[in-house]
Amino acid sequence: MMDERELKENFQKRIPVLEALGNWVRDVINTELSKKLGAGIALQNFLKVPPISRVKSIDSFLEKALVRKPKTDPINEITDQVGIRYVVLLQSEVDIIGKIIERQSCWTWRKDKDFEEERLRNPYYFSYQSDHYIVFNNAPVTVGSITIPENTPCEIQVRTLLQHAYAEMSHDRFYKPPTDANGSQPNPMYLKMSRALAKGSALIETTDDVFEEIDKGLKEYNDGIDKLLEEAGILYKKLTGVEPNKDTIIGKAIANNYIKELSNIQPDYIREVCDKDIYKSILDRKRENNVFYRDAIVLILYCLIKKYPMDIHKNWPFEQEYLRALYSDVGINPQSCGLD
Repeated sequence: MMDERELKENFQKRIPVLEALGNWVRDVINTELSKKLGAGIALQNFLKVPPISRVKSIDSFLEKALVRKPKTDPINEITDQVGIRYVVLLQSEVDIIGKIIERQSCWTWRKDKDFEEERLRNPYYFSYQSDHYIVFNNAPVTVGSITIPENTPCEIQVRTLLQHAYAEMSHDRFYKPPTDANGSQPNPMYLKMSRALAKGSALIETTDDVFEEIDKGLKEYNDGIDKLLEEAGILYKKLTGVEPNKDTIIGKAIANNYIKELSNIQPDYIREVCDKDIYKSILDRKRENNVFYRDAIVLILYCLIKKYPMDIHKNWPFEQEYLRALYSDVGINPQSCGLD
């Protein structure tokens, strides 16, 4: 086995290769994510912490190689000399990145520490609530002027934002349990703190599950709204011959304020209510000078007013004059429905 000086020199020489490997692995994953999500803002919104390749510090490598987990051949046995961390909002998004990692033909992979397996093994204290992969490039890779040898390992951690917060606390401050003077048992303070961390871990798991439930519900609702807006847009163009405004602040405000009511409106109801010459005439007359009438949401508002004439004003987010005009358009006296 090398002495510390030799090991340090060898690791220092290896750093440029490790940096190139980390950047290459990150670029492969980011490219695949961009294909799935779209580049630019979509990818930035998906990744809650920018993924940056990090090489172990020299002293951290030496501590692991010689002190914490002594190795016979540390350069070839330690697999986390370089790593990348991906942080996303939801556990389902962790799974998206995991599938990307697992299907790449340019490397082989193995799980280093899987959250689900860890939870089953240790339900009281879930350390590292995240997925840890090790990938090994299947062939030499050239990045700029650097050639990465075949089978060089890179660690990839994939976490939710809450798992990341927990791991930062538990790993950085409680990575290894302090022991009593005889070196046999964790001291009482550590046991107290580990129990507190276990509570936090359980809370994080529960909150992640709640986030998934909320996200599922929002997606279902938004899918329904998208179908209504699509139908309203098609009908608007049929009536006027022009494309309406879409994905607007007005539309989002209406969608947020009338969740219950909109869930009871189907696309065919929009056609039933609005596919009439009277609405073509109204839109032709008003759209040039009123932003509401240039938005596909106006047809959905007509449906809401028809279906819930006594209720729509209660959650109306804009000036009442706009709503009074919409009531008049559908032939309902706004004052009879509680509007001033």
